[in-house]
Amino acid sequence: MQNSPTKTFGEFLVRTIERMRPSVLRDSFGRGVDDCLLERTWQMEWYRTARTAAPEESTISPDVGYVFGSDGFLDFYVDGDYGWGVELMREGKRLGDHAKRFEQGGQYEVIPMNDWAILDFRHHFKRVRNLMPNFWYVLYSDDYKQVTIVRHDKEDRVLRLIGDDFK
Repeated sequence: MQNSPTKTFGEFLVRTIERMRPSVLRDSFGRGVDDCLLERTWQMEWYRTARTAAPEESTISPDVGYVFGSDGFLDFYVDGDYGWGVELMREGKRLGDHAKRFEQGGQYEVIPMNDWAILDFRHHFKRVRNLMPNFWYVLYSDDYKQVTIVRHDKEDRVLRLIGDDFK
């Protein structure tokens, strides 16, 4: 994968996922009672990779909402002319709640976004039943070395996570 900054939202998301470190995910103690990584664990690793993939003239801000008058907090916001919003979730938990935040009248409606996505990190055995627009279902392997990205109206995409080797 290229080292240069990204210009499109889709390319940005692919790079952030691809640059995750399998060793960090595998060895993390940030797990729930289901032995799956907690949402916060995914958020921390994603933020690290997002800083390597964001357009040069942009800033990535976590927990954005109040500054725009929202009573909710969007996980990540890429500012500048981009206006990209990213929400992370895990294992399909509270999927409907996450989606409603972006709807008209939802908590994130007042946040100026040109594009947005919800990244749902889930174990590969947790199949997706109903593909929703703007959702990126990221199905990870047991060893976290590979993911399959499943999206509405898109071909599935398999990525090898290169974060342990990425400079």
